[in-house]
Amino acid sequence: MSALAFDTHAYVKKLIAVGITEAQAEVFANEQVKLIETHLATKDNIADVRKDIVTSEQRVTIRLGGTIMAASGLLFAAIKLFGH
Repeated sequence: MSALAFDTHAYVKKLIAVGITEAQAEVFANEQVKLIETHLATKDNIADVRKDIVTSEQRVTIRLGGTIMAASGLLFAAIKLFGH
């Protein structure tokens, strides 16, 4: 999984420049990092989800194909058995 780049040092410096104390700026920076790490998806996260979706779609397609084949076989057997 790739990490999201967030320059906490630059962020702290910007906050201090507008009048936030260094201690407060450090807390803000740490909280931003927590938010980014826990609530934002990376490209790798999205790629993993897409792979899971493709795999699920393939499974559904295979099962549907098998069901259609089985139903067709039963239908043809019933026609042969009871048909004209």
